[in-house]
Amino acid sequence: MHSYSVNLERRNRPIWTLVIISAGIASVQTAFFEDLTKLWPSLRSVLPTASLIFFVLYFLFDRFFWKWRWVRFFFQISEPDISGEWHGTLKSSAIDAESPMKVSIKQTWSKMGITSPFEHSNSCSFSAVFFADKAQPRIIYNYENIPHIRQSETMTRHIGTVELFLSTNGDELVGTYFTSGERHTNGTIRLKKSNSARG
Repeated sequence: MHSYSVNLERRNRPIWTLVIISAGIASVQTAFFEDLTKLWPSLRSVLPTASLIFFVLYFLFDRFFWKWRWVRFFFQISEPDISGEWHGTLKSSAIDAESPMKVSIKQTWSKMGITSPFEHSNSCSFSAVFFADKAQPRIIYNYENIPHIRQSETMTRHIGTVELFLSTNGDELVGTYFTSGERHTNGTIRLKKSNSARG
């Protein structure tokens, strides 16, 4: 997975809050175990440091806490959780027909990875930006398409860009894409979130 861009000011708020909480916990535990550490000085070496506490809290926040409704409200987290399996269709200028499309999105608070397996190739994102402060959130990401080994003589590795808009109810992504290099293709994408991925 790779980092993705959102509102930087809001992104810094949780980090500074976790720093303060970690320092507070470290101070409290030091005071709480002060008498014991005088009797057993070696106890200091097993007490978690503020850095370790921050690491654990950040890991939990990055993976889980940011999805909680009250946490999102408190920190004004605007980027939606779009992780899961998405299925739909892709209509390309290269062929005059719709093709089935599957998109797998892995997302934490700080990172994201978007992959799309096709019959003859696989696409994987390498950068993304979320515009989540608008009425209809949208994500723009760049991807690299790598053909299967047996298709390497007829297809070439290329990069492209996708822009997807998230529906109000959060279960549909609709947008466009285009490729660079020799291909110069473009088209439309329409995806719906799989029932098994909703939660």
